[in-house]
Amino acid sequence: MRYTFAIARNGADEAGEEQKIKEMPVWKSVLYIAGGLAGLIFGGQLFVDGASGLARSWGVSESVIGLT
Repeated sequence: MRYTFAIARNGADEAGEEQKIKEMPVWKSVLYIAGGLAGLIFGGQLFVDGASGLARSWGVSESVIGLT
């Protein structure tokens, strides 16, 4: 997404010149992937727990919560 926003902000290169892409160290890429995966897992769990708690407070049965 970062690349897409940068292209949209700077505009497409009309001359057709290649844009220089900054290389990133492998360890940094691995760190970003691990952080994103951890955020996805914990964020998903937080979302499901919050939605289930909200449904319980509204009196929705456990069967309906489990089915949805």
